[in-house]
Amino acid sequence: MNNLLLFFPHTLFVTLVTIIALRMGKEALVAVFCLFALVPNIFILKQIDISYFTITCCEPYIVVAFLSLNLLQYHFGKEVSKKAITICFFILGSFAVLSAFQLLYTPSIHDTAHETYEALLKPIPRIILSSFLVSFLAQRMDRRLQIFVRDKWPKIPYTFGIFIPICISQAFDTVAFSYLALYGVMHNILAIILVSYITKLAVIICMSFLLKLSSKWIKKEAAV
Repeated sequence: MNNLLLFFPHTLFVTLVTIIALRMGKEALVAVFCLFALVPNIFILKQIDISYFTITCCEPYIVVAFLSLNLLQYHFGKEVSKKAITICFFILGSFAVLSAFQLLYTPSIHDTAHETYEALLKPIPRIILSSFLVSFLAQRMDRRLQIFVRDKWPKIPYTFGIFIPICISQAFDTVAFSYLALYGVMHNILAIILVSYITKLAVIICMSFLLKLSSKWIKKEAAV
């Protein structure tokens, strides 16, 4: 299937997962936030071509992770969102250590998977450490921007109140993470930054329409 065509159902699926998690409650939403924060660190090494550009296919996960965090803060409060970030960092750090253990084991002569695991997991510590730093800074930026937008423009529509901060924080996230985690690993970092951010903006716009249509039943179910 063409990568561009595949990208749309991919984005739709992760968005629906987030909406369903919100309906299930804060615990499910925290779990989805942690899931979508973890999987890009594994999947980001896969490069795909869309038109004339080479990018990764992780933008939907990254944007939805921020979306989940914003929904946690909006519906369940700042303390819940802070605890979710702590849990997420704990899971990411644990995964980095587990990856190291996986590679330290001497493979059997019958093993056929070690080289694949090595190629996949060896960059994980650098990626996750970069993710820790950039995510921490971007999330703080995102939360402060969201509070600023709500205080400055209290009558701003719900959707815009969430997605304006995401757009700004994702610009920082894209540039910082690309250089810290991917420089020297990926082909043409500048192209990846440009296309990744444009892609994120497209994903954000698509999700904003879906959330706007479903905001009534999201709020109703989340309050139960």
